[in-house]
Amino acid sequence: MRRPLGTLFAACCLTACASAPTRTAKMAEIGVQQSTAEARIYLHDYLRGFSGEITAAADRVTVAEGDLAVRAAALRLKANGVIAMQAAVFQHDPIAGLTDAWVLTAVMARFFDDGNGKDLFRGSQPVVVQALRRLEVQVDALAQRLVGQERVDVVRPKIQRFVLDNPVSDLSFSRRSAALGASALTAAAWGTDFRQSVAQIDETARDASDRLTIYAEQLPQVARWQAEMLLLDAQHEFLAKPFATLDRVDAEIGALDQRLGVIHEDIDGIGKFVNGTPTLVANERALLLESFSRERATIFASVNSERVATLASLTAERETILAAAAELRRESFADLRTETVHSLDRIDKLSVDRLRDLSRLSQEAIDRLFWRALELLLVACVAITILTLVLRQRQPRGADQVKNRVALPDAPM
Repeated sequence: MRRPLGTLFAACCLTACASAPTRTAKMAEIGVQQSTAEARIYLHDYLRGFSGEITAAADRVTVAEGDLAVRAAALRLKANGVIAMQAAVFQHDPIAGLTDAWVLTAVMARFFDDGNGKDLFRGSQPVVVQALRRLEVQVDALAQRLVGQERVDVVRPKIQRFVLDNPVSDLSFSRRSAALGASALTAAAWGTDFRQSVAQIDETARDASDRLTIYAEQLPQVARWQAEMLLLDAQHEFLAKPFATLDRVDAEIGALDQRLGVIHEDIDGIGKFVNGTPTLVANERALLLESFSRERATIFASVNSERVATLASLTAERETILAAAAELRRESFADLRTETVHSLDRIDKLSVDRLRDLSRLSQEAIDRLFWRALELLLVACVAITILTLVLRQRQPRGADQVKNRVALPDAPM
């Protein structure tokens, strides 16, 4: 009978915990009305909007600018920017994630506006700067929605000072994170209440599911951008020498054409000079022209064969790079799938442990209640027994007194 009661008690506790929203103590102190799960939903939505804005701006730059260096910079902006924002948003403390996302957006905007990256996109530089300024306004509005305008007005100068003191130097966006300071000021440990601990398990599972969904959405794009960067790097490094050789051959062919033009002019002059000369001079002239034609045809054939060989080499290199990119993508998906399975196994194990602890606690509580009720019953029985004995002892004494009172009037007689 105990085990079904304990199971029912555990189910009721779990239902109550699942319905109770959880917040860190500091989130409640600074006036955040949303739970941690709701705050993470807002942050994940901002991450999706950030990825869309950055991707659209980089694609506009790629279409407008044909330079190889500009295209490579646009690809690095998309790939590295999305990965850096994922690292900023996916933090345990939502307030720390919000602060770091705000700082990263502001740092990127300053880098492309007046920092080391102000000339990376040439004429299309304002496209990227305007996109980041719009994102900066969006993250400011998100902060006001979560913590209120008054606190945002207080924190905004600190954010700007941190951005000025910690700029980024290149498109890898490596920087000192603002999450540590934000966590020290705004994050707090989860309470020791059992209901909050069980509810945190559910929120952790939902957060892991949301992260996996975002990774599944953005990982193929990031892998494709990285593959395109590999192709551009290969074109810049491996193909620079063959293209330089082709340019030199074209220059030599142009010089040869000039020499042939001069020779043709000389031949025309000689033809005018020897016009009407004997047939032998005419035959020599024909032989000379035929020799020049054969030499020119030989040169063009050599150039054509070298060009075909170069194109074949480029095709083989391109196929090798694409195969490597496809293999890297398969390995990335395999690692992501393995990590997902491990995460779900750990969550299942943690849930089972919590249920066992809850069942043990409920059984101990029922046992204590039973023994306490038994003790009270024994005390009541002892009290009733004592009261009965007292009543029985008092009853004969009262009867004797009545008899004495009745016998007193007969004494004078």
